[in-house]
Amino acid sequence: GSDEWKKNRRGVAEIFAELKRLGHPAAGHLVYVGAPPDAELRAYLEAEGLAHAVSAHGHLSGETLCALYSRAALLLFPSLYEGFGWPIIEAQACGTVVATSDRDPMREVAGGAGILIDPENPRAAARAIAAVPEGEWEKLRTKGLANARSFSPEAMLAGYERQYLALAGISRTASAAGPASPACLPTPTVGDSR
Repeated sequence: GSDEWKKNRRGVAEIFAELKRLGHPAAGHLVYVGAPPDAELRAYLEAEGLAHAVSAHGHLSGETLCALYSRAALLLFPSLYEGFGWPIIEAQACGTVVATSDRDPMREVAGGAGILIDPENPRAAARAIAAVPEGEWEKLRTKGLANARSFSPEAMLAGYERQYLALAGISRTASAAGPASPACLPTPTVGDSR
């Protein structure tokens, strides 16, 4: 992601550091994708003795990103604010367990298939991740894959149509009969704001 404040990249590093201290198996290597860590974050990682366990990659192709998600033990996404939270669905679609903020929209997007954490309390977040029994991780992967399927283009378009009709005060049966035919509906645009 970007280096915007809302991405909470320092929080990612602090949660990772705490997971390392706890000896958690998901804390092998931390990978940042997108903007490289800034000087302050690099200094923190160096001071914590973690610089060797962290790498950064620029913007990656979809294929490479998918491969990275697929090999990851965990997507750590303690965002402070998102318009949607695409990385959650991308990771789940690749079978990766997700730990994300216990606030909307991340909580909603994770769909009960993620580890919900307090993005502003790294120690508590790491402990919440570590508290998930090893046997639950496979269940979270399976639930995540099912959740990701609910975000298909068809499901999104049907959701846009329902929302449009609800805002227009048109019932589903009335829309089939006439006033708001599918040709009248705007074509939704879906963007990726990782």
